[in-house]
Amino acid sequence: MGPGKPIPEMGRSLADLLADLGDIPTWRIPLRPPPGTATEEDLIAWRRTPERWLFELADETLILKPPGFAQSIVAGLVGSEVQRFVQEEDLGVGLAASAWYRLRKGLVRSPAFSFVSWERLPGGKVPDVEIANFIPDLVVELPRDGHTEQEIARKVREYFEAGVRLAWVIRYPERTAAVYHSPTDVQQVEESGALSGCDLLPGLRVPLASLFKPLEHPTRPK
Repeated sequence: MGPGKPIPEMGRSLADLLADLGDIPTWRIPLRPPPGTATEEDLIAWRRTPERWLFELADETLILKPPGFAQSIVAGLVGSEVQRFVQEEDLGVGLAASAWYRLRKGLVRSPAFSFVSWERLPGGKVPDVEIANFIPDLVVELPRDGHTEQEIARKVREYFEAGVRLAWVIRYPERTAAVYHSPTDVQQVEESGALSGCDLLPGLRVPLASLFKPLEHPTRPK
């Protein structure tokens, strides 16, 4: 049996696991705990280290959230716009990227930003928990180096299966975005366009160019 050929008696391999997770690069998967054995307790334990590592949990495997400086700025800007709108309309709360959501047993995701309506919050207030059992209405993802198209597609599908109503995927440095109403109903947005709150947040409009403009200083005259 040549190299790269599966061994039937061996069962699933690491390659199978990585493919299921979206063909993510191996550097995002820690060996402690071994892939396929991780729990929510491991997720929390890594977050409590001095480095405050942020992982997600899927298929009993920890997945590192790859860092991205520019993406973190964009996340803060889009979060500010959404937060301002929902506060003015008293619709709910916005949460930053450190918020974990238990989409189902064994599946914990942490979008770059999320909005949760008052109706979805238990008792109409934000609970003091490390992993939320409620599902956000809006999620925002900002792919960066280390993310794959397959991974983002899987995450979008998981979000909607859990009950998310709207998803924005913002891409930098491509300066484009996608507004998802479902995993298959998607609207592509160019830099000249805007992110829309659609039926979820009617009246909310975030010009895409406004999110990228602060990342580059205009050329100064000499």
